[in-house]
Amino acid sequence: MNATTTPVPPLSAPSFFPVPNPTRGFWTHSDPNANPLAKEGSTGDLPTDVDVAIIGSGITGVSVAYHLALLMKDKERKEKVPFKVAIFEARDFCSGATGRNGGHLTAKGPLEFKEDVKAFGLADAVRQVQIEEYTTLELTRFIRERDIAEKIDFQQPGRTAIIKTEEELEFFRESIEGAKEAGLNVSVHRILEVEEMQTYGIAERGLQQPGASLWPLKLITELYNTTKNITPNLSLSLHTHTLVHSVSPSSKSTGHWVLSTPRGSITASKVVHATNAYAAHLLSHLSTKIVPTRSQHIALRATKPIPRPALLINWAGDYWFPRPAAPGKAQMVIAGGCRRYAGPPYASGTVDDGVVDGKIGKALRELLPGVFPDAFEREVEPEMEWVSFVCLGWGGDGMADGIAETGIMGFSSTGSPLVGPLLDEGGKPVSGQYICAGYQGHGMPRAYACAEVVARMLIGEIDGTGKWELPEWLPRCYLTAPHKETKDEA
Repeated sequence: MNATTTPVPPLSAPSFFPVPNPTRGFWTHSDPNANPLAKEGSTGDLPTDVDVAIIGSGITGVSVAYHLALLMKDKERKEKVPFKVAIFEARDFCSGATGRNGGHLTAKGPLEFKEDVKAFGLADAVRQVQIEEYTTLELTRFIRERDIAEKIDFQQPGRTAIIKTEEELEFFRESIEGAKEAGLNVSVHRILEVEEMQTYGIAERGLQQPGASLWPLKLITELYNTTKNITPNLSLSLHTHTLVHSVSPSSKSTGHWVLSTPRGSITASKVVHATNAYAAHLLSHLSTKIVPTRSQHIALRATKPIPRPALLINWAGDYWFPRPAAPGKAQMVIAGGCRRYAGPPYASGTVDDGVVDGKIGKALRELLPGVFPDAFEREVEPEMEWVSFVCLGWGGDGMADGIAETGIMGFSSTGSPLVGPLLDEGGKPVSGQYICAGYQGHGMPRAYACAEVVARMLIGEIDGTGKWELPEWLPRCYLTAPHKETKDEA
């Protein structure tokens, strides 16, 4: 199910700077009220010192703050002042991959179980499924408990992967059977025959699984606002348009770090790198370990409604899903993928989300008319086209017309996210610094849970015990350093 990847040479650190003028995308620009926090904290004084500095305001950075607040809620503070956490963002709030992605929240389930067993072993293959199920369940619970489903366009129509060959069918069946034998629940995944798929307008077999669509930027806005009010024990601030140029040891306070920005410097006891594809901007030694890769999307109106489930067309990861119809408007459909049409290195090795790729754009324009010729006209320009980023491992719609967007994903050299203490070039932990990045294009169903683990580590260090509970659902291959109580675990 993975898109074609090709190794790319290391990038120089300046190449990892976020560009100042990214393409205007559906989630960030189709609704004038979509991002009320866009410029939050971009003017005025910065804090001189904080307990935890989080670099990056996407799903990872905000989730770290959220989990810290939950963990601090019931703790007694000896100090009379709240625990200070600050989030720093180079551009608008949540303007990286989270705010520019495809808009779906789907656990991959057992579809890649066979490959994962070969790559990571049986125990971690099981956990690869469990962490994504945990994340989707927890975020769904958050949405339901706060009654914000309608506000963020949260829907659960499911996802259907198209099966084009007997080889694909056999691969899916073997993966599902292997997952079942390992004790995973596969009852919600089923093979659809051609007759049933034709109700979706597809004359192929398919595999149906649970899946949701949502407005990711609005979800993270809700998560941030909720975090602000969880506990008086934690004070949270957000500083957008505050690019962190460097993180260096403090000459005045042992064990602390100084974050340098164009607006001034901030001293922090702990630092969390939550920049995903942009990680090598500050951490040049990660330039070959977290590789940014462009992911392109379009928003196109149908001439008549198409079937609701989001569809994963093929093993290259092309997909689409219909948006909730706005009154008096034709149905809007979000589609993405087609990265293979760019040719080597397949849109990898760049963090420039200010331009779109013409070859990918052409393929995306032909995608939906090819599947639904009665619902989409050929040669019609999308209302929006944009780019987000992933990190790949080598080892109501009212919008302006004519908008194109690109997004950047982060892929790690191990094929797994990097979660835990930041390691230096020699592989030694950097005291007081942590990283949570490199989600292999699965940031939405992984980042929230990975951020929870980093928050647990932080609390363990802050309270002086150094102890934290390692959840069973976390793949051990994600950890940058072994958990001392489980280093001999399978």
